[in-house]
Amino acid sequence: MSASKTPNDGTRYGLTVMLPLDRVLVGCESSRAGASGGFHHPDQGYRHLQMAAVITMFGPMEHPNPECPALALLDLLRAYAHDCLHYGSRRRYVEVAGAPVRTQYGINYRRTGGQCYSAADKRGSRHTRNLGVVMEGACDREARAITRQTAERFGVTEPSDVLGALAFRDVTGTLTEEDTGRVVDLLESTEQTRYAAALNGYERGVNRRYAVFLEEYAPGKKTTSTPSFSRPSSAVIWGRWERGWTIGTALEPSWACSVPPATSNPS
Repeated sequence: MSASKTPNDGTRYGLTVMLPLDRVLVGCESSRAGASGGFHHPDQGYRHLQMAAVITMFGPMEHPNPECPALALLDLLRAYAHDCLHYGSRRRYVEVAGAPVRTQYGINYRRTGGQCYSAADKRGSRHTRNLGVVMEGACDREARAITRQTAERFGVTEPSDVLGALAFRDVTGTLTEEDTGRVVDLLESTEQTRYAAALNGYERGVNRRYAVFLEEYAPGKKTTSTPSFSRPSSAVIWGRWERGWTIGTALEPSWACSVPPATSNPS
């Protein structure tokens, strides 16, 4: 990261380099019957050790072309912006038994055994005190602001189908309490029903809790930015390895090439 001075504005922080496109893998077709993709696909996410993003095309994946191109593009933008912020966040690794262990991601720290210093939120909690949720929420809030303003600029409107409407509101950050409170049962696709459930769970467990967190600690303040990756709203900075190695140069071939399953909370 670099910091730049602006007149009468002090120091401004933000990403100066986005996630390189050769580190972004986008799956658009599957041979599995009924396969469906999108931001909440269980195997999608940012792989911090490989510094790579695994993204799936939103909607049915039985054909290489998206069923709803505009919505698929917005979902891709949200995922890429989200993972750019993960990529640019400070992280620290230490070697434990010959393997790298991440002990810091942004403001979230872990013990060398993997335990987070920040306690998990209680089930059903409306707010968060978990720093992993704060980091995840900050990244997604910015990513959805970028996506929402892009949709407004190019006149992309909400689809008429149930899942399409829900996904559009999700990627643009305009979901309501009513949206996340109802069960979407798509009888024609069990996988899409699971996708809708994962979407609602992420909204309640991450974005809603982070929104309440902001209201508690920064009431009334602007917390989103214009669609630019150089704004400071997520306060992300570049990091280095514990031993002084630049991130990405010390990976063994097996670590750099393997792509482990994604987790529900990449932070």
